[in-house]
Amino acid sequence: MSSSCARSDRDGVDAVLSLGALDTRAWRLPPRTDFPWIESDLPGIVAYKGERIGDRAPKCRLERLVVDLTDASARRQVLEHAASLASRILLLTEGLLGYLPAATVTQLVEEVSSLPAFGFWIFDTYARFPTQVREALGRVGSATPMHSRARLVLIQAHGWQVAERRRFAEEAEKFTAERVKIFAAHLKQENLSLPTGNMEGFGCSTGGET
Repeated sequence: MSSSCARSDRDGVDAVLSLGALDTRAWRLPPRTDFPWIESDLPGIVAYKGERIGDRAPKCRLERLVVDLTDASARRQVLEHAASLASRILLLTEGLLGYLPAATVTQLVEEVSSLPAFGFWIFDTYARFPTQVREALGRVGSATPMHSRARLVLIQAHGWQVAERRRFAEEAEKFTAERVKIFAAHLKQENLSLPTGNMEGFGCSTGGET
């Protein structure tokens, strides 16, 4: 979904809130150096990314926030902070919602939908949790995640409309053979595996098709 994110400036997006600090698009995609890009995650994740990124400069005005999204007050503060800076925000939650308890996902959807500044939302779904995700859910104590399809239904029920839908397998075919090799080597190094079943990325908006 990086291409969707890259052309967001054309759709009038004036800020990005990424709830998942391992995303690196702030270093690759923003259209201008003064573009507001906020990313937030747990302290350990933010620190880990800082170590891996090093002194590389982002291509935007990046703000990093440390937050536990299961903390309702802290989560609301992050959303309201972003909403105070822009009027048409793109929310990124790829690879995140499956780790959160169902109750937290429900609250997040309700809160985001109540703030008019959020106009676009990119998230993903998959048929079955990858092994590493199931193991991580056990470690963080998220024993009751919301099923991918239920999340999509919930988001749509709050007024969001699917503007774009992409299948992971189809997008992967667009990579060159060399990139596939690099990606596979990285997964092996990190002891990770690809999600099983159909994995899809969704780009939703509050204003219909784009």
